[in-house]
Amino acid sequence: MDALLDFLNWVRLTLGGFMTSAGFGGLMAGLGVLVAVQKNINERRTVHDSAERERWWKTFDWVDKNIDELDPDTFTGVFQELLDASTVQGQRAILEGLMANYQAHTVTRAEARREAAQHRQEQQSALLRRLRREPR
Repeated sequence: MDALLDFLNWVRLTLGGFMTSAGFGGLMAGLGVLVAVQKNINERRTVHDSAERERWWKTFDWVDKNIDELDPDTFTGVFQELLDASTVQGQRAILEGLMANYQAHTVTRAEARREAAQHRQEQQSALLRRLRREPR
């Protein structure tokens, strides 16, 4: 029993001496610096992630608003950037909808161009008929 008490007394004195030493103070100061650095890294990461999400949404909004004017190469390039920058499943689902919307607009534009070309051809044919009927 005396040996146990001597050991516990030695531990108390050793730890007590260390905890009041300059070495322990330095260790705790170093630990405090590490905690502050980690907190700073986490805050920067949060700010960066937030800025990236905001940029993603602004780009998406721009594409969605200008979908009628975008040529296929521009749309494909911006779509690829959005896909690469997407970080959550919800963004990927939104991109699926954006692609479907663009493809529908592409079909609509192609149909409109065909109709316009057909209309021009009919106008030109009517002008040719008129030209052939009206001698000058």
